[in-house]
Amino acid sequence: MKLSLGKFALDQCDLPTMLDNVAVLLRLVTINIDKNYNKRISLLVYFIVFIAAAGYVYIYIFSMFWFVFIRCQETGDFTAAAVVFSLGTNSETCSTKLLFMVLYKQPTSGPSSPIVRYISMKLSLGKFALDQCDLPTMLDNVAVLLRLVTINIDKNYNKRISLLVYFIVFIAAAGYVYIYIFSMFWFVFIRCQETGDFTAAAVVFSLGTNSETCSTKLLFMVLYKDTVQGIVQRYLECDAKVVPGSRFSKNLSKKLRDIKKRAITVWVMLITIGIAYILRPLILPGRHFTEDLYVIYGLEPMVATPNYEIASTFMSITIITGVYILAGVTALILVIIGYIEAQILTLSDEMLTLWGDAEEYYHMNIETNGSSSQVNSDDLKAQIMNKFIKNRLKEITTFHILDINLLNDFETVFRVTMAIEFGLIVVGIISELLGGVENTYLELPYTFLQIFMDCYIGQKLIDAGSVFEKAVYDCKWENFDKANMKTVSIMLQASQKSLSLTAGGLVTLDFVCLMSVIKSTYSVYTTLQSTVSEI
Repeated sequence: MKLSLGKFALDQCDLPTMLDNVAVLLRLVTINIDKNYNKRISLLVYFIVFIAAAGYVYIYIFSMFWFVFIRCQETGDFTAAAVVFSLGTNSETCSTKLLFMVLYKQPTSGPSSPIVRYISMKLSLGKFALDQCDLPTMLDNVAVLLRLVTINIDKNYNKRISLLVYFIVFIAAAGYVYIYIFSMFWFVFIRCQETGDFTAAAVVFSLGTNSETCSTKLLFMVLYKDTVQGIVQRYLECDAKVVPGSRFSKNLSKKLRDIKKRAITVWVMLITIGIAYILRPLILPGRHFTEDLYVIYGLEPMVATPNYEIASTFMSITIITGVYILAGVTALILVIIGYIEAQILTLSDEMLTLWGDAEEYYHMNIETNGSSSQVNSDDLKAQIMNKFIKNRLKEITTFHILDINLLNDFETVFRVTMAIEFGLIVVGIISELLGGVENTYLELPYTFLQIFMDCYIGQKLIDAGSVFEKAVYDCKWENFDKANMKTVSIMLQASQKSLSLTAGGLVTLDFVCLMSVIKSTYSVYTTLQSTVSEI
């Protein structure tokens, strides 16, 4: 039987036997997938797996990072670094599977150990998960992220932010002022004037303008802390008016899920670009910086010790903190504007189903009050349905007015910073093109993503307004009484004034604006490039 493999034989192919085969194999590495298997796994097995896990952590995590990012930096052996890094990443699949099988051993009742329950909750993202998409949770997610950089958007949060957080942000702010303002101006307008290196000047100037969007957002959120908290509170008050469990609430939740997905995607993309920008010099052979063309004032020669260590440390802290601030505030804007978009689209659905809901309400009223000829009369039917429609139109109008007021509040507060950042991004894109794509291939997507998302959410807001306008016209208003027709007429006039997002009231942010920016920036770039070439 042993030679014939017993239950492991090919002809033993029923599902219970196959799962038992897998269970036997996995128990040899401490993993038990059979809830009916109550025997204790041998301590020897646990000991072997413990030794293997300890060896993995030391060899393929700690030593791998030391070898790739320190040893190979000194030797300049890029091939060895790539090979060893591939070993580390490939081995991660083994550790990930083991960790997953241990954490989710009991999916129905949850992991038994408190530590495992805690880790499992963290890995499942908790309130940061995509299905946790109600407005209070999304704003709480953003609030948690922003408190890590001293920004508090929740007026009900009274705990003190850690002094360590303030210290890190202070170091990052000091590094930013020295590296990306003072040294940038010195390098561009004095050093490059002497060397005549126009490409280096354009690249470094683009770094300065692009980083300004981070500092502008931080400064704005600090100076207008109370105003921003007030706006967030008004959004929450508006959301509290939605009846939980209603069709409106369910449809709104579906649309808010897309909004949260959008915010998460943009946040991850910005953070990824920032991390890639920091890691790029670490994977290149020799000593490199995030921008090799740049010389920081007072740190020449840049590659000499300790100038290299000082410059790399401060650049890394400044960049990751700045990108994190930008990503967090951008997520806040995406959630705030996205909520208005989601509400307008949900109100559109309510308008389209208004007449059908009225008829359903009438039939339910008949079932409740009987089916006499009086109840079934046309006049009474019209009276009951129009009374229902009147109340629903009142609710829809109330939410529509709230959405308009919330958008106006946002525009009033954010218009200055939106206009400044819009101008900085345009200048940054031109500078990046002048510096050469080969030198700014990580800066360009970072900059373009910002202006694209501003125009994208602006366009989505305009589209939502157009959908609502069509829904108001298609709500079968011709069947309403005169009073409800008048209400619909007023709503139609209000909906024709399209909702829009602007950069300081100067330009409407939409796809037309995006195309105009791309066209104008490229025109300015070609003009400046030809002028420089002639010089």
